[in-house]
Amino acid sequence: MSRVSITGAKDVLDDVIETTHDLNLLHVTDYDGAWEGFEPGDPIAGADEAAERLVTVRSLESILDLDDRDPPDRPVDIDDLAGRLERVREAVNDCDERRDERRDERRAIDERADAMAPLSTLGIDLDLLGGYDSLETSVGRGDEQAIREALDAADDVDRYETFGEDGVIAVFARPTSGSSDVLEDTLVGAEFAAIEVPDAEKSPDAYLDDLDDRRAEL
Repeated sequence: MSRVSITGAKDVLDDVIETTHDLNLLHVTDYDGAWEGFEPGDPIAGADEAAERLVTVRSLESILDLDDRDPPDRPVDIDDLAGRLERVREAVNDCDERRDERRDERRAIDERADAMAPLSTLGIDLDLLGGYDSLETSVGRGDEQAIREALDAADDVDRYETFGEDGVIAVFARPTSGSSDVLEDTLVGAEFAAIEVPDAEKSPDAYLDDLDDRRAEL
């Protein structure tokens, strides 16, 4: 790579800039003032506005993954360049925001699907895993025998039942009279890792199918 410095009379400066640009051979950088005797001058009229537009164009190229060599879809009207650039910038920003929203939603769907996998293993409809007046329920991973022993030893648990499959356990417990919120404290000692159950009236597999459909839409 070579460095080129161009000097000359101001009355031909505009022509030199245009000709140099048309050659498409040079990469223009800011002068850092390192050469003795050469001081940066004032930009020509319109240079600041052009620089701002160039920054916008480079940003749009990055967002849209465009190449400088990509041909325009139609001839560019120089007189409308500023207005068209602003319209494109607004449209691209809107699309970029929507793309980020879609990515966030897809990430959330993936997380919900991962959390649903243990419930699918259990095979109990989601609406049956909660919402009772006289029963407390909890679903999670743990050792079913250790959980049953903890429930047997709990004074505030009147009756209970567990359903387990591949390390995933659903616990249904009836507290003793006057007791409430007994499962959380009881299961702490049993090394029970609770799993959040979504509020839905369908099987886990059907819930996963809905997530897959939404993921496909995105």
